[in-house]
Amino acid sequence: MLLSDTPNMKTLTLLRPILIFHVGTILLGQTYRVEAVAGADHAKEGPGLSVPLSAPFDIVDGRDGMSYISDNFDHGIRRIAPDFTVTTIAGNGLCCALGDGGQAREARVGYPAGLAIDLTRNRFYIAQPEHGITRAVDLNTGMTSNIAGNGMLKYNAANENRPATQASISPTWLATDEAGNLFVSDTENGRIY
Repeated sequence: MLLSDTPNMKTLTLLRPILIFHVGTILLGQTYRVEAVAGADHAKEGPGLSVPLSAPFDIVDGRDGMSYISDNFDHGIRRIAPDFTVTTIAGNGLCCALGDGGQAREARVGYPAGLAIDLTRNRFYIAQPEHGITRAVDLNTGMTSNIAGNGMLKYNAANENRPATQASISPTWLATDEAGNLFVSDTENGRIY
């Protein structure tokens, strides 16, 4: 079980290396142990303790025990498998927001923040507040696309009732519901879409 819901994980985002903890429970004595499963200063992919995470911002759980981390300063999204192997699934390590329509691993995913999983469509969403967009990555094809935001960060009243990709937003946190709706928290502009 990953400690993905604890508020203290959010406060540790500026520490390097950051450790994600695995807590094992022994049922009879209710004994807990803390074990580091990811975070180091070496390889970009591989066993969790050999992979650096530079300012992880958010973590969400997906299918089959997979977890996804937005690695803010390294401009990418990492996946942690049940055996704690870490792989990069989006972002080539370079800043900004380029590569829509292509493979997510080759795209530029600058300063990713909040993440959300859409199990209905088998894709996940990435908030990029520094670039004013929210992107989707199809987990079947690996393709990325911009689904909300026009790159302008300041809210505009003209946003209302226009296509999502034409809206001016600064998305920070994301969530989905069982119907597949995406909710975007725009903390800079004080809005939820």
